[in-house]
Amino acid sequence: MLFNPQQPFYRLKILHCVSLFSLLFVGGLIVYCYQGYASYKDKTDESIKFAVTFLDSKISDAFKANQLILSNATTDCATSASDFYQVILEVPSIQTINLIANNKVLCSSLPMNIGKSTDISTYGAVDLVISKYIVPGKPILITKSTKNDYSVMTTLHGPTLFSVIKLFNKNTHYSLHFPSNSIDLDLNIVNVQEKDFTYESVSTRYPFSVKAGIDISDLLVDILKVDSLAFLFIGVLALMLPLCFFLHGQDVVVKNALRLGLRKKQFIPYAQAIVDTSGHVTGCEVLMRWRYGDKLISPDVFIPTAEVSHQIVPMTLMLIEQVHKDCVNASKASKQKNFYLSINICPVQLSKNYSASLIDSCKKFVQDPQLKHITLVLEITERQIITNDAYTLNTISELESLGVKFSIDDFGTGYSCLEHLRDLSVSALKIDKIFIDGYPENTHSFNLVSNILDLSKRLNIPIIAEGVETRHQAENLISNGVQNLQGYLFHKPEPLSVFLEQVSM
Repeated sequence: MLFNPQQPFYRLKILHCVSLFSLLFVGGLIVYCYQGYASYKDKTDESIKFAVTFLDSKISDAFKANQLILSNATTDCATSASDFYQVILEVPSIQTINLIANNKVLCSSLPMNIGKSTDISTYGAVDLVISKYIVPGKPILITKSTKNDYSVMTTLHGPTLFSVIKLFNKNTHYSLHFPSNSIDLDLNIVNVQEKDFTYESVSTRYPFSVKAGIDISDLLVDILKVDSLAFLFIGVLALMLPLCFFLHGQDVVVKNALRLGLRKKQFIPYAQAIVDTSGHVTGCEVLMRWRYGDKLISPDVFIPTAEVSHQIVPMTLMLIEQVHKDCVNASKASKQKNFYLSINICPVQLSKNYSASLIDSCKKFVQDPQLKHITLVLEITERQIITNDAYTLNTISELESLGVKFSIDDFGTGYSCLEHLRDLSVSALKIDKIFIDGYPENTHSFNLVSNILDLSKRLNIPIIAEGVETRHQAENLISNGVQNLQGYLFHKPEPLSVFLEQVSM
């Protein structure tokens, strides 16, 4: 069943899927929002450059108007009036034109200004000031030109001129900067801090700039509101990979669970007795079990993944260490001779990268004076390729010199090879349960087992039959020369510490 909470690592798999979905979804949102922000930033940069270009053109028009008025300037206001009206018509952004001499307005497009005193020295050629008469309290832009004894000061229509910055996005804070004053988006004079703005476009012709600062939080909220369909699409994509992982990512989950199990020392030794033809216990095979929460996980679930990922190496070393402790702590005082204890190893543990740690663990075991009555046997499984290179053979030789014996487990399965029997010093062959299951009724099983038994007799290698479950199987195996048997017929696997308490070693 696909969605079965009782399956091993189900909760861990769900946690992996949720974490993967969260990572992909949040990552997708970040990438999408960043792209939105980058696009918005580019638009903002373009908008402030457009604003500067727009204002440059209007200020240039005002200066052209100033020069026109100055070229015909006289003290006779009536003479200049026609030029004033012509300029007002041709340049809509100009609000008023004032002809000034000796700091007094001689002529103006706004009659109320005529005769007023004004100190033109207080104004720059281009300046942003607060209006006193035209639009009291509002900012106006003025331009000033001087020729001989005359000066022309024009005021540009503020709301019309500055409306360009109102076209920009509401999530951006804009300000128009002149040496004397600055205005915000609402055309109010403000004291602007430089830290409030990230982008700036400076006019190369006149003393002003347009600055912009993006309100990131408001921008992101708007993106989420406007592009909800895009986020739904991101969510669907982010869900697809976790779903595939849930369906096909069991190995990854097991690998991660194995790492956690190693840190928590969840792998514990079980033992299944090995008996002789009389039913007397002569040894046992140590079987690895995984105490995962309140479950006991069968090795069939995790051993293949552990072997492929080489996590089987530290797991086996941990197991040997625990077996050592359990044997030392065994309460039985009697010492039965020729009792052997078998531990499975995979071929990779005999290689250059891992053999040193295996030798050290075995040395601690066999050289412990309290365990002299126990023979340590390493069962090499043939589920993986055994390389009979010089280094592997030297490792085996070094272990044998310590008193460690070797047997071949699952003989006839996996990468079984007769070359191993030629090159390795083997103390026993273990016939795999798949051959015993149909024995002796199944003709193929019977013939295969018979051939293995014949080979073992010729090579003088003892046989251990695994998976013996019926008396009929046992009697036929014994009658055909099998010296040792292992299976549920005699003993079921149990915690090693319990087994050692029950068996007189």
